[in-house]
Amino acid sequence: MLKQIAIYVRKSSSAEGKQVNSHDRQIADIESFCKRNSMVITKRFSDSATGTNNKRPGFHKMLSWLDQNADHVVVMNSVSRLARNQSVWTHIEDRLTQFRFVEFGNQVPTHLMVGIFLSVAKEESQKISDRVKSAYRSLKEKHGERLRWGNPNIGDLSALGVQERRRRMIEHWSEIL
Repeated sequence: MLKQIAIYVRKSSSAEGKQVNSHDRQIADIESFCKRNSMVITKRFSDSATGTNNKRPGFHKMLSWLDQNADHVVVMNSVSRLARNQSVWTHIEDRLTQFRFVEFGNQVPTHLMVGIFLSVAKEESQKISDRVKSAYRSLKEKHGERLRWGNPNIGDLSALGVQERRRRMIEHWSEIL
């Protein structure tokens, strides 16, 4: 009997315009992995939320789906997509045989492997946060209160950015014409 395979992807931010390719990149990696391992994907779960807590609707739907049948398996790109700390442990410990991670290959993950990778994911999350805060402080010192934080191109893609560009274009051409 063919096992039912689901996938779970997570990006860290729900903000529009942030990490726009994250889910697609993860899905492509997982689909390639499943194809190589003759797995057929029958269900998809996703979240756009931090992995530092477990308040994620897609995560809980995925757990409920796993509980429906012991033969259900969920494939993820990496342990860091599951969580960024070990608080998830109580939710996954008894279900560990139902997980596969592309980074481990097609093997049942061990408690040791997942525990180590969750610890590394937590450290990575902290280092990312520290780097962002440090960069912000440095830029704040350099530019003062006029600092506009974030990707300058995102504003140009927003509805307000489009309106502003249109307004400037009309103003520019009306002076010329």
